[in-house]
Amino acid sequence: MSAAAAKNEDFFPYRPLLTPLLQEAKICLRSHRLPAMSELWGWGVGDQAAILQVADFRRAERRTILWELERIPRLTSAPCTVSAAAREDEEEGERSRVR
Repeated sequence: MSAAAAKNEDFFPYRPLLTPLLQEAKICLRSHRLPAMSELWGWGVGDQAAILQVADFRRAERRTILWELERIPRLTSAPCTVSAAAREDEEEGERSRVR
């Protein structure tokens, strides 16, 4: 196994999570028959703001939702390193089962 492949085994990518605020925005978008929240992730900020305005969100609400749309994917979909201690515990468990 190459060093790069071994290094990649330590990372688990996660999909963006929907915070309670984004869940509420998702429901509102759906009720207005607008694009789904999952479609908005890849759009530009101007397009996201326009859709939120069509969905009748006030300016302050739009700003907060846009902030969440920018922040959450960065926090929740970034690779997450598995700690060395967790790997050691897992390896120890596998060794005891083999014996």
